Amino acid sequence: MYFSRHPAELVIGSEPVFIHEMNTYVLGVLQSDVEAVGDGLSAIGQTYLHNQGSQTSLALALNSRMKTLTRIRKSGGLKIEQVTSMILALVSMELIDTDYRPSESSLQALHSAAAAMINHFLATGLTLSPTAKYMIRALAREDIIMALVRQKRPLIQTSVWLDKECGTSADRFMGSTMTLMPLIEEVCVLAEDLQQFHCTRRTSMDAQYLSMYDLVEDNVASPSLLQSRAASLRARISAWHPPLIPAFSGPASRKFLLHASMYRLGALLYLHRLLHPHGSSKHQDDQALIIAYDIFAHLSTEARDNRLALFPIFLATCEFEKEEDRSMGVQVFDEIYGSRNTFSTLVTKNFVLNRVWGARDEGRDWGWMGLVERWKGECVPI
Repeated sequence: MYFSRHPAELVIGSEPVFIHEMNTYVLGVLQSDVEAVGDGLSAIGQTYLHNQGSQTSLALALNSRMKTLTRIRKSGGLKIEQVTSMILALVSMELIDTDYRPSESSLQALHSAAAAMINHFLATGLTLSPTAKYMIRALAREDIIMALVRQKRPLIQTSVWLDKECGTSADRFMGSTMTLMPLIEEVCVLAEDLQQFHCTRRTSMDAQYLSMYDLVEDNVASPSLLQSRAASLRARISAWHPPLIPAFSGPASRKFLLHASMYRLGALLYLHRLLHPHGSSKHQDDQALIIAYDIFAHLSTEARDNRLALFPIFLATCEFEKEEDRSMGVQVFDEIYGSRNTFSTLVTKNFVLNRVWGARDEGRDWGWMGLVERWKGECVPI
Protein backbone atom coordinates (compact mmCIF):
# COMPACT_ATOMS: atom_id res chain seq x y z
CA MET A 1 0.00 0.00 0.00
CA TYR A 2 2.85 2.37 0.81
CA PHE A 3 4.64 1.83 -2.49
CA SER A 4 1.41 2.11 -4.46
CA ARG A 5 0.78 5.59 -3.03
CA HIS A 6 4.26 7.00 -2.44
CA PRO A 7 5.79 9.14 -3.64
CA ALA A 8 3.46 9.66 -6.62
CA GLU A 9 0.84 11.26 -4.39
CA LEU A 10 3.22 13.79 -2.88
CA VAL A 11 5.86 14.99 -5.31
CA ILE A 12 5.49 17.97 -7.62
CA GLY A 13 3.57 16.84 -10.66
CA SER A 14 4.38 13.18 -9.88
CA GLU A 15 7.55 13.41 -11.95
CA PRO A 16 8.72 9.86 -12.84
CA VAL A 17 12.32 10.77 -12.01
CA PHE A 18 11.31 11.61 -8.44
CA ILE A 19 9.23 8.46 -8.09
CA HIS A 20 12.15 6.31 -9.19
CA GLU A 21 14.58 8.31 -7.04
CA MET A 22 12.56 8.10 -3.83
CA ASN A 23 11.65 4.44 -4.18
CA THR A 24 15.30 3.64 -4.84
CA TYR A 25 16.41 5.40 -1.66
CA VAL A 26 13.59 3.94 0.42
CA LEU A 27 14.24 0.41 -0.84
CA GLY A 28 17.95 0.83 -0.14
CA VAL A 29 17.31 1.78 3.48
CA LEU A 30 14.60 -0.87 3.83
CA GLN A 31 16.99 -3.58 2.70
CA SER A 32 19.57 -2.49 5.28
CA ASP A 33 17.08 -3.07 8.12
CA VAL A 34 13.75 -4.51 7.01
CA GLU A 35 12.26 -4.73 10.48
CA ALA A 36 13.06 -1.17 11.57
CA VAL A 37 12.13 0.64 8.37
CA GLY A 38 9.33 -1.73 7.37
CA ASP A 39 7.22 -0.89 10.42
CA GLY A 40 7.24 2.81 9.53
CA LEU A 41 6.24 2.16 5.93
CA SER A 42 3.55 -0.26 7.07
CA ALA A 43 2.15 2.36 9.45
CA ILE A 44 1.69 4.76 6.52
CA GLY A 45 0.09 2.11 4.34
CA GLN A 46 -2.24 1.01 7.16
CA THR A 47 -3.24 4.63 7.76
CA TYR A 48 -4.24 4.95 4.11
CA LEU A 49 -6.34 1.79 4.45
CA HIS A 50 -7.96 3.16 7.62
CA ASN A 51 -8.83 6.40 5.81
CA GLN A 52 -10.48 4.27 3.12
CA GLY A 53 -12.74 2.59 5.66
CA SER A 54 -10.82 -0.43 6.94
CA GLN A 55 -11.99 -1.34 10.46
CA THR A 56 -8.78 -2.99 11.63
CA SER A 57 -6.03 -0.91 10.02
CA LEU A 58 -5.91 1.87 12.62
CA ALA A 59 -4.96 -0.50 15.43
CA LEU A 60 -2.29 -2.06 13.20
CA ALA A 61 -0.99 1.39 12.22
CA LEU A 62 -0.75 2.52 15.84
CA ASN A 63 1.05 -0.70 16.75
CA SER A 64 3.56 -0.14 13.95
CA ARG A 65 3.95 3.47 15.06
CA MET A 66 4.71 2.40 18.64
CA LYS A 67 7.32 -0.10 17.44
CA THR A 68 8.98 2.61 15.37
CA LEU A 69 9.00 5.08 18.27
CA THR A 70 10.55 2.44 20.53
CA ARG A 71 13.30 1.77 18.00
CA ILE A 72 14.05 5.48 17.67
CA ARG A 73 14.40 5.80 21.46
CA LYS A 74 16.79 2.83 21.42
CA SER A 75 18.53 3.83 18.21
CA GLY A 76 22.03 2.88 19.31
CA GLY A 77 23.69 0.92 16.53
CA LEU A 78 21.27 2.09 13.84
CA LYS A 79 22.61 4.12 10.94
CA ILE A 80 21.49 7.72 10.49
CA GLU A 81 19.74 6.78 7.24
CA GLN A 82 17.56 4.29 9.09
CA VAL A 83 16.65 6.64 11.92
CA THR A 84 15.83 9.59 9.65
CA SER A 85 13.66 7.36 7.47
CA MET A 86 11.79 6.15 10.58
CA ILE A 87 11.19 9.71 11.80
CA LEU A 88 10.06 10.71 8.32
CA ALA A 89 7.60 7.80 8.30
CA LEU A 90 6.11 8.92 11.63
CA VAL A 91 5.74 12.48 10.35
CA SER A 92 4.10 11.24 7.17
CA MET A 93 1.68 9.12 9.15
CA GLU A 94 0.65 12.13 11.22
CA LEU A 95 0.09 14.30 8.15
CA ILE A 96 -2.33 11.82 6.58
CA ASP A 97 -4.13 10.45 9.66
CA THR A 98 -7.64 11.93 9.74
CA ASP A 99 -8.07 10.92 13.40
CA TYR A 100 -5.33 13.23 14.70
CA ARG A 101 -6.45 16.13 16.85
CA PRO A 102 -4.42 19.36 16.63
CA SER A 103 -3.52 19.12 20.33
CA GLU A 104 -1.98 15.68 19.73
CA SER A 105 0.56 16.86 17.16
CA SER A 106 4.06 15.51 17.69
CA LEU A 107 5.66 17.21 14.68
CA GLN A 108 7.87 19.50 16.77
CA ALA A 109 9.04 16.62 18.96
CA LEU A 110 9.88 14.52 15.91
CA HIS A 111 11.76 17.37 14.22
CA SER A 112 13.61 18.05 17.51
CA ALA A 113 14.63 14.41 17.74
CA ALA A 114 15.86 14.45 14.15
CA ALA A 115 17.86 17.66 14.70
CA ALA A 116 19.48 16.31 17.87
CA MET A 117 20.46 13.09 16.14
CA ILE A 118 21.85 14.93 13.09
CA ASN A 119 23.87 17.34 15.22
CA HIS A 120 25.27 14.46 17.30
CA PHE A 121 26.24 12.62 14.12
CA LEU A 122 28.03 15.64 12.65
CA ALA A 123 29.75 16.41 15.97
CA THR A 124 31.54 13.07 15.71
CA GLY A 125 33.18 14.23 12.48
CA LEU A 126 31.25 11.87 10.22
CA THR A 127 29.94 12.86 6.79
CA LEU A 128 26.33 12.54 5.69
CA SER A 129 25.72 10.13 2.81
CA PRO A 130 23.56 11.16 -0.19
CA THR A 131 20.77 8.95 1.19
CA ALA A 132 20.94 10.65 4.60
CA LYS A 133 20.83 14.12 3.00
CA TYR A 134 17.90 12.99 0.88
CA MET A 135 15.89 11.98 3.96
CA ILE A 136 17.02 15.03 5.94
CA ARG A 137 15.86 17.43 3.20
CA ALA A 138 12.31 16.10 3.50
CA LEU A 139 12.37 16.68 7.26
CA ALA A 140 14.11 20.05 6.88
CA ARG A 141 11.43 21.35 4.52
CA GLU A 142 8.72 20.55 7.05
CA ASP A 143 10.79 21.94 9.91
CA ILE A 144 11.48 25.29 8.24
CA ILE A 145 7.80 25.80 7.41
CA MET A 146 6.77 25.04 10.98
CA ALA A 147 9.56 27.35 12.17
CA LEU A 148 7.93 30.13 10.12
CA VAL A 149 4.57 29.28 11.65
CA ARG A 150 6.00 29.40 15.19
CA GLN A 151 8.31 32.40 14.49
CA LYS A 152 11.29 30.37 15.68
CA ARG A 153 14.68 29.38 14.32
CA PRO A 154 14.61 26.10 12.37
CA LEU A 155 15.76 23.07 14.31
CA ILE A 156 17.47 21.59 11.22
CA GLN A 157 19.84 24.16 9.73
CA THR A 158 20.08 24.52 5.97
CA SER A 159 23.88 24.16 6.15
CA VAL A 160 23.36 20.51 7.12
CA TRP A 161 21.90 19.45 3.78
CA LEU A 162 22.59 22.30 1.31
CA ASP A 163 25.48 21.56 -1.05
CA LYS A 164 26.67 22.56 -4.53
CA GLU A 165 24.39 20.05 -6.22
CA CYS A 166 21.36 21.91 -4.88
CA GLY A 167 22.19 24.76 -7.26
CA THR A 168 21.68 22.63 -10.36
CA SER A 169 19.04 20.13 -9.27
CA ALA A 170 15.48 19.96 -7.95
CA ASP A 171 14.11 18.33 -4.83
CA ARG A 172 10.92 16.26 -4.82
CA PHE A 173 9.32 18.54 -2.18
CA MET A 174 11.28 21.81 -2.33
CA GLY A 175 11.32 21.85 -6.12
CA SER A 176 13.90 24.41 -7.27
CA THR A 177 13.70 26.45 -4.04
CA MET A 178 16.59 24.74 -2.24
CA THR A 179 18.83 27.78 -2.74
CA LEU A 180 16.05 30.02 -1.36
CA MET A 181 15.95 28.14 1.94
CA PRO A 182 18.98 29.90 3.53
CA LEU A 183 17.16 33.21 3.02
CA ILE A 184 13.97 31.78 4.50
CA GLU A 185 16.06 30.53 7.43
CA GLU A 186 17.20 34.14 7.96
CA VAL A 187 13.55 35.20 7.93
CA CYS A 188 12.87 32.68 10.71
CA VAL A 189 15.76 34.06 12.75
CA LEU A 190 14.51 37.62 12.23
CA ALA A 191 11.00 36.58 13.28
CA GLU A 192 12.30 35.07 16.50
CA ASP A 193 14.49 38.10 17.24
CA LEU A 194 11.56 40.47 16.60
CA GLN A 195 9.33 38.44 18.86
CA GLN A 196 11.99 38.41 21.57
CA PHE A 197 12.51 42.16 21.22
CA HIS A 198 8.80 42.89 21.62
CA CYS A 199 8.57 40.58 24.65
CA THR A 200 11.63 42.19 26.23
CA ARG A 201 10.32 45.68 25.47
CA ARG A 202 7.00 44.92 27.19
CA THR A 203 8.82 43.54 30.21
CA SER A 204 11.13 46.55 30.30
CA MET A 205 8.28 49.05 30.03
CA ASP A 206 6.47 47.30 32.86
CA ALA A 207 9.60 47.55 34.97
CA GLN A 208 10.00 51.22 33.94
CA TYR A 209 13.75 51.11 33.79
CA LEU A 210 14.49 50.93 30.06
CA SER A 211 13.19 52.75 27.00
CA MET A 212 11.77 50.88 24.02
CA TYR A 213 14.99 51.47 22.09
CA ASP A 214 17.41 50.13 24.68
CA LEU A 215 19.37 46.97 24.12
CA VAL A 216 18.34 44.61 26.88
CA GLU A 217 20.36 41.52 26.03
CA ASP A 218 23.26 40.87 23.69
CA ASN A 219 21.14 38.76 21.34
CA VAL A 220 18.25 41.21 21.14
CA ALA A 221 18.78 43.84 18.44
CA SER A 222 17.67 47.46 18.39
CA PRO A 223 14.69 48.48 16.20
CA SER A 224 16.98 50.18 13.67
CA LEU A 225 19.14 47.08 13.29
CA LEU A 226 16.08 44.86 12.97
CA GLN A 227 14.69 47.16 10.28
CA SER A 228 18.03 47.10 8.48
CA ARG A 229 18.11 43.29 8.54
CA ALA A 230 14.54 43.17 7.22
CA ALA A 231 15.37 45.57 4.38
CA SER A 232 18.42 43.53 3.42
CA LEU A 233 16.39 40.33 3.43
CA ARG A 234 13.63 41.89 1.35
CA ALA A 235 16.14 42.99 -1.28
CA ARG A 236 17.89 39.61 -1.44
CA ILE A 237 14.63 37.64 -1.59
CA SER A 238 13.30 39.94 -4.31
CA ALA A 239 16.48 39.42 -6.32
CA TRP A 240 16.54 35.64 -5.87
CA HIS A 241 15.88 33.48 -8.91
CA PRO A 242 15.58 29.69 -9.06
CA PRO A 243 18.51 27.95 -10.71
CA LEU A 244 18.39 26.49 -14.19
CA ILE A 245 17.85 22.73 -14.01
CA PRO A 246 19.63 21.35 -17.12
CA ALA A 247 17.61 18.11 -17.12
CA PHE A 248 14.25 19.91 -17.31
CA SER A 249 12.35 20.79 -20.46
CA GLY A 250 10.20 23.90 -20.84
CA PRO A 251 6.95 22.26 -19.63
CA ALA A 252 8.69 20.70 -16.63
CA SER A 253 10.46 23.95 -15.79
CA ARG A 254 7.23 25.93 -15.90
CA LYS A 255 5.58 24.24 -12.93
CA PHE A 256 8.79 24.41 -10.91
CA LEU A 257 9.18 28.11 -11.71
CA LEU A 258 5.58 28.80 -10.66
CA HIS A 259 6.16 26.89 -7.42
CA ALA A 260 9.39 28.80 -6.76
CA SER A 261 7.71 32.16 -7.45
CA MET A 262 4.98 31.38 -4.93
CA TYR A 263 7.56 30.63 -2.26
CA ARG A 264 9.56 33.78 -3.03
CA LEU A 265 6.37 35.88 -2.84
CA GLY A 266 5.30 34.01 0.27
CA ALA A 267 8.58 34.93 1.96
CA LEU A 268 8.04 38.58 1.00
CA LEU A 269 4.46 38.52 2.34
CA TYR A 270 5.63 36.91 5.58
CA LEU A 271 8.35 39.54 5.95
CA HIS A 272 5.82 42.31 5.28
CA ARG A 273 3.54 41.03 8.05
CA LEU A 274 6.43 40.76 10.49
CA LEU A 275 6.98 44.50 10.13
CA HIS A 276 3.35 45.52 9.54
CA PRO A 277 0.96 43.30 11.51
CA HIS A 278 -2.54 42.57 10.23
CA GLY A 279 -4.86 45.51 10.73
CA SER A 280 -2.04 47.95 11.56
CA SER A 281 -3.12 50.26 8.72
CA LYS A 282 -5.27 50.08 5.61
CA HIS A 283 -2.29 50.93 3.41
CA GLN A 284 -0.20 48.06 4.76
CA ASP A 285 -3.16 45.67 4.53
CA ASP A 286 -3.60 46.72 0.89
CA GLN A 287 0.09 46.11 0.19
CA ALA A 288 -0.20 42.64 1.72
CA LEU A 289 -3.28 41.91 -0.40
CA ILE A 290 -1.37 42.84 -3.57
CA ILE A 291 1.27 40.23 -2.74
CA ALA A 292 -1.46 37.71 -1.92
CA TYR A 293 -3.06 38.25 -5.33
CA ASP A 294 0.36 37.87 -6.94
CA ILE A 295 0.80 34.48 -5.21
CA PHE A 296 -2.53 33.30 -6.61
CA ALA A 297 -1.56 34.64 -10.04
CA HIS A 298 1.25 32.05 -10.06
CA LEU A 299 -1.03 29.09 -9.38
CA SER A 300 -0.79 26.28 -11.89
CA THR A 301 -3.91 25.20 -13.74
CA GLU A 302 -3.13 21.69 -12.48
CA ALA A 303 -4.07 21.24 -8.81
CA ARG A 304 -1.42 18.57 -8.33
CA ASP A 305 1.28 21.13 -9.17
CA ASN A 306 0.05 23.44 -6.38
CA ARG A 307 -0.11 20.91 -3.56
CA LEU A 308 3.46 21.56 -2.38
CA ALA A 309 2.87 25.33 -2.26
CA LEU A 310 0.44 25.06 0.63
CA PHE A 311 2.38 27.49 2.83
CA PRO A 312 2.38 30.53 0.47
CA ILE A 313 -1.24 29.73 -0.44
CA PHE A 314 -2.09 29.74 3.26
CA LEU A 315 -0.38 33.13 3.74
CA ALA A 316 -2.29 34.60 0.81
CA THR A 317 -5.73 33.34 1.85
CA CYS A 318 -5.27 34.89 5.30
CA GLU A 319 -5.38 38.28 3.55
CA PHE A 320 -8.70 37.72 1.78
CA GLU A 321 -11.78 39.65 2.91
CA LYS A 322 -14.03 39.81 -0.15
CA GLU A 323 -16.43 36.91 -0.53
CA GLU A 324 -15.28 36.08 -4.06
CA ASP A 325 -11.63 36.05 -2.92
CA ARG A 326 -12.45 33.71 -0.07
CA SER A 327 -14.42 31.41 -2.35
CA MET A 328 -11.36 31.26 -4.61
CA GLY A 329 -9.16 30.41 -1.61
CA VAL A 330 -11.46 27.64 -0.38
CA GLN A 331 -11.59 26.18 -3.89
CA VAL A 332 -7.78 26.02 -4.05
CA PHE A 333 -7.57 24.33 -0.64
CA ASP A 334 -10.17 21.76 -1.71
CA GLU A 335 -8.41 21.10 -5.02
CA ILE A 336 -5.10 20.57 -3.24
CA TYR A 337 -6.72 18.14 -0.82
CA GLY A 338 -8.45 16.37 -3.68
CA SER A 339 -5.13 15.78 -5.43
CA ARG A 340 -3.10 15.02 -2.33
CA ASN A 341 -5.42 13.71 0.43
CA THR A 342 -3.15 15.06 3.16
CA PHE A 343 -5.14 15.81 6.30
CA SER A 344 -2.92 18.78 7.20
CA THR A 345 -4.44 20.56 4.18
CA LEU A 346 -7.93 20.37 5.70
CA VAL A 347 -6.65 21.36 9.14
CA THR A 348 -4.97 24.46 7.68
CA LYS A 349 -8.04 25.37 5.60
CA ASN A 350 -10.23 25.20 8.71
CA PHE A 351 -7.72 27.37 10.60
CA VAL A 352 -8.08 30.07 7.93
CA LEU A 353 -11.89 29.80 7.80
CA ASN A 354 -12.63 29.55 11.52
CA ARG A 355 -9.76 31.38 13.18
CA VAL A 356 -8.43 34.02 10.78
CA TRP A 357 -11.52 34.95 8.75
CA GLY A 358 -13.75 34.38 11.77
CA ALA A 359 -11.73 36.81 13.89
CA ARG A 360 -11.65 39.43 11.14
CA ASP A 361 -15.40 39.23 10.54
CA GLU A 362 -16.04 39.67 14.27
CA GLY A 363 -13.75 42.70 14.52
CA ARG A 364 -11.09 40.90 16.55
CA ASP A 365 -7.32 40.69 15.99
CA TRP A 366 -7.05 38.53 12.88
CA GLY A 367 -3.28 38.27 12.63
CA TRP A 368 -2.55 34.61 12.01
CA MET A 369 0.78 34.74 13.87
CA GLY A 370 -1.00 35.53 17.12
CA LEU A 371 -3.83 33.10 16.44
CA VAL A 372 -1.31 30.28 15.96
CA GLU A 373 -0.19 30.79 19.56
CA ARG A 374 -3.77 30.67 20.81
CA TRP A 375 -4.90 27.68 18.74
CA LYS A 376 -1.84 25.45 18.85
CA GLY A 377 -1.58 22.67 16.32
CA GLU A 378 -4.36 23.98 14.07
CA CYS A 379 -2.04 25.49 11.46
CA VAL A 380 0.02 22.83 9.65
CA PRO A 381 0.63 24.15 6.10
CA ILE A 382 2.86 21.25 4.99
